[in-house]
Amino acid sequence: MAVTTQRFRAADDVFRYRWLYLALLVAFAIWGWVDVVPRGMVNREHINEHRTDFTVYTEAGAAFFDGRDPYQVSNPRGWRYLYPPMFAILVAPLHGLPPMGQVAVWYVLSVAMVFGCYFELRRILDHVFARSVESGSSSSRLIFWITSAALLTALLPVFNCLQRGQVEVFKLYLLMLGFRIALTGTRVGHWIVAGIVFALAGILKLTPLLPVACLLLYELRLAWGSRQDRQVWRRPIALSAGLATGLLLFALLIPAVLTGWNGNIRHLETWFSKVVTKVVDVRTSDFGEDVRTIRNQSLDNAAYRLGNFLNWQFAGGPDDTLIDHPHDASLKLPMDDPSAGGLIVLARILALVALLLLVFRAGFRSELVGRGTIFGLACVATLVVCPVSRACYFGLFLPAIPFVSGRLVAMGRNRYAQLLAWLPAVFVWLQYLLLPNGGRIGLLGLGTTAWFLAACVLLQRPTHQRFAMPQGSL
Repeated sequence: MAVTTQRFRAADDVFRYRWLYLALLVAFAIWGWVDVVPRGMVNREHINEHRTDFTVYTEAGAAFFDGRDPYQVSNPRGWRYLYPPMFAILVAPLHGLPPMGQVAVWYVLSVAMVFGCYFELRRILDHVFARSVESGSSSSRLIFWITSAALLTALLPVFNCLQRGQVEVFKLYLLMLGFRIALTGTRVGHWIVAGIVFALAGILKLTPLLPVACLLLYELRLAWGSRQDRQVWRRPIALSAGLATGLLLFALLIPAVLTGWNGNIRHLETWFSKVVTKVVDVRTSDFGEDVRTIRNQSLDNAAYRLGNFLNWQFAGGPDDTLIDHPHDASLKLPMDDPSAGGLIVLARILALVALLLLVFRAGFRSELVGRGTIFGLACVATLVVCPVSRACYFGLFLPAIPFVSGRLVAMGRNRYAQLLAWLPAVFVWLQYLLLPNGGRIGLLGLGTTAWFLAACVLLQRPTHQRFAMPQGSL
């Protein structure tokens, strides 16, 4: 049974809750003035007071145009650029501003993108729930708390990104925007635009290409299941065309026009050798500015940290915190053993296999719900299978929790729905509140992996229930 809800419009929501939005803007302005922008100040006598990542991107952007190697230059703290050329080129014009001015501009843009992420989430949920074709017995209060859990989970990672001048909010916004266009689009042109937006997210960092690829595979599965209806092939073909066009534009053509074809190819080769080739074992070289830090909560590093902690605690091994302080480059801990590393790589592969099985085997009575669930889970999968997932990346839970828990509600598994809605918030908040101890044992990384695998297993169960969200649940 379908339900009807009032269509969400950002302008109407802002007007209806204008005092709340105004209060949030004032709070963001005060925080930016007293904390975020001052982090861009450069005091050569106390260089550690420069606590922003954004000057890494602008310095590299300037290097693309003045003949320096953008992957060798660094910001005042000595941090280097690690992403494909496109993003640094985009922000290069800001290099002409003082460092604090650069931070201020990016902070304002990032705050706007935070609101954009929220609006896109509301549009996505409104579209799916208002047009859903499955019926269930879930209550509006339960759905409200599930959505609230998603926002609470993303809150601290988003604030962390704003404070440090990072790109994760931009990446999340592009993913949410692209997915909303792909989901709500009705014409080939819409889906091509969605693919181009996805491509920009993928050129910013490679990790967004995983949820995009899973979404495309799911679309192909749907099209293959309706082979007699040629119209259903338009969406995956248009998405693929837009993605390929965007990758060609953002990886090759636009950078080549601005920096020269040979120069862009050389920079891509440098980036590939410094970053992409380390995807299996990031500890072969510290390309990511201490990838073994307690703030890296990928499955790879979380298992590495927990193994070293348990070995020190119960087997008389070396102190696992030695790597958190200046140490000799030859320092080796028990989890540096190749066999341990091989087991971790195997676990990452198994997590990817679990996701692909869900893409091809899970039954969703609503295509909209299926698309949202696959896309959201694949966003979380990037935190599991990629070797670097700093705590600020975990805002990627935002599109996953409403769909995964909502689907479990439709299956009549309300307790599991509530558990999977709130556990990510618990893991994220404990990571931030209990540093360094939580990061030392890999709590967030291992907890996220357990959450992801549990979701994959629970959602494999077929159901004949039909899904609908109650009116007014948003």
